[in-house]
Amino acid sequence: MGKVYGQVFIDSYTHLADTKLYQEKTALTSADVLNGRVLPWHQEQGVPILRVSTDRGSEYKGKPENPCL
Repeated sequence: MGKVYGQVFIDSYTHLADTKLYQEKTALTSADVLNGRVLPWHQEQGVPILRVSTDRGSEYKGKPENPCL
């Protein structure tokens, strides 16, 4: 199977934790867990997300589609 990466979300207010495993570490996988699991749950519960903290990993930086020359 190769390397496996976990995208982990921990809410410091509700103490809810969630994770999803991926075979790659990209901006798309980090956005997938946020849009697919985290935001919908918080919207259903009426709990706003005020900020997101990261470990500043490469998956949170992404790559520009058309870099400026």
